[in-house]
Formats: sequence, C-alpha cells, structure tokens
Amino acid sequence: NGHWAQEAINYCLTEELYQGISNTEFAPEMSMTRGMFVTVLGRMAGIDVTQYQDWYLEYLYTDIETEFYYTPYINWATRYGIVNGIGDGTFSPNAPVTREQMAAMIVRFASIYNYELVSTDELVADYFTDADDIAPYAQDAVETLRMTGILNGYENGDGTYRYGPRELATRAQCAAL
Repeated sequence: NGHWAQEAINYCLTEELYQGISNTEFAPEMSMTRGMFVTVLGRMAGIDVTQYQDWYLEYLYTDIETEFYYTPYINWATRYGIVNGIGDGTFSPNAPVTREQMAAMIVRFASIYNYELVSTDELVADYFTDADDIAPYAQDAVETLRMTGILNGYENGDGTYRYGPRELATRAQCAAL
C-alpha cells in the first residue's frame, strides 16, 4: 500500500501476469530477472505454454532446461524475435534485466502484437542526458518509449532527465511499463 506503482502492481497481480515472491510479498524494489520479464510478456500475450515447452532452446542456449517455469516463455520470445541471448550461447535467465533490455523487449513485443506506440507532447522529457550511454541495440526502443511518455527516466534536479540504461529494472518498474 502506498507504493508509487501500487495500481500497476495490483493490475499485474489481478491479471495474473505476475506472481509475488511469496503469498504475502510482491517485492516491488527487487530486481526483475530476464526470465521473469519474458514470462510476464508471455502471459500478456496469452501464449499456450504447451506449444513452447520443448522447442529448440536447448540447442540455442546452454543455460535453459525444459523444467524451468520460464522455459516456454523464453522459447516463445526467442521464436518471435522479442529476445536474444547475451551473445555467448546463453540466455542468462536469472540475471537481472536492465532498463535498456526491458525497453528493447517491450518495443519488439509491441511491434509483434500490433500495439500502437503513439507519441505525445504531455509530460515527455525533451531528451535523456545519458542517451549516449544506451547500447546501440536499445537506442531506438528507448527513444520510442520516451516519445510516448511510457518511459520518464529519473529527474536530475535541474529540469533534465536521465534514463539509467544499464541500471537494473525493478519489479515495480516493469509492472508500470
């Protein structure tokens, strides 16, 4: 109660996109893992996990096994180009998702599922002061989400905003997104 993302968190729990880390705790400030985030996206898409349980990931990523809860979601997201591994034959599902990874996955997801991301003039940061720190693969995604007002970044205290691309995304931030 009283958390800045309470409404978004309640929505995610009601829609069964998220599960708490226990029956009584959500842990909004805990880092979201790559496996957790992809699972939420798959639940948003309403995928049938039985169709993706035994897909080809065991040949693509060496750190994914069929018995993990997130395996069918990673299979689905990889198949549709929403996610990629981290470049060394692994997916790293238990690594925290960074804010730039989160943005890239969301924009790819929106594109595949035909969500229209519309620019707005309301409450949008003019630019992120750390835009040069955003990895090339995520630059367009972060810019798209900035222009829609979906990503606000962090206020610097002088009227400008930074994004924090390599900072870890929290469960609350992911719920709000």
